[in-house]
Amino acid sequence: MTRRLLLIPTLILLLTPTLGLLAPAAHAISFGAFGPNGEGGRVNGQTLTIGATGAVEQLDAFLAIDGQDLNGATPGVAAQLSVDPLPAGLTVEMTPFLSGDSTDLILRYLISNDTGAALDGVTFLSFIDAEIDEPPFFDEFADVTGPLGPGQGWEVDEPGFVFGDLFDNLRDGQLDGTNGVQQSAPDDVAVGLSFLLGKLEQGESGIIDILISEDGDALPGKVVTQGDIDLAPLETITFSGQIVGSVPEPGLAALTGLGLAIAGWCRRRR
Repeated sequence: MTRRLLLIPTLILLLTPTLGLLAPAAHAISFGAFGPNGEGGRVNGQTLTIGATGAVEQLDAFLAIDGQDLNGATPGVAAQLSVDPLPAGLTVEMTPFLSGDSTDLILRYLISNDTGAALDGVTFLSFIDAEIDEPPFFDEFADVTGPLGPGQGWEVDEPGFVFGDLFDNLRDGQLDGTNGVQQSAPDDVAVGLSFLLGKLEQGESGIIDILISEDGDALPGKVVTQGDIDLAPLETITFSGQIVGSVPEPGLAALTGLGLAIAGWCRRRR
């Protein structure tokens, strides 16, 4: 099943949702250069720190299209953007935007179709494996709150080193909507968020925002809050995301200004 995106003439209107304030302490987010396909974290040779002691082990994204196998001989059908080349004319670009107080990081993904034909069932999937405090890394848990946003899917699991199947599901382009690392059974938390863009016309670009917050802010929709059972007071990292919309390629120049507006909005809400 596909969902058709609505063209949004004034993207700035999408800044109206209010972020919730959930955590009292703020320590700021910092990061080095992301990889050429938006990949980050220690696995990808990048430093991405969150809060007082948190750091991202791996940040990556996947893309799936109905009826296409985008990862060759690898199990599943979705392309892992740091590894698998996309079909000619299909591109994904990621731009990071940091809030004025450095407590919120928005990762804006721009999926552009210049393949010469419409693409059906386009699904974008985000993978984040972060640690709040280590050692150890297996004393963390996640709470999942909020209703599903438009086209949204989610999954929380151990990354796959011991028991989790999150990475397999990302490759399949389909998350299972379960939390495998609850507070009653803490372990190594990894988070997947997916967004069904639906049909992407030739010359059209879809836009996805992923928000990583170290002070509890969140975008509308499902929100995953990761905590560490050994820390008092509790420190958290919050993950959320949303489909921003789609624009024809001639309108892409406005996105930089929109990103700056987002950063200012995160600053002003305080």
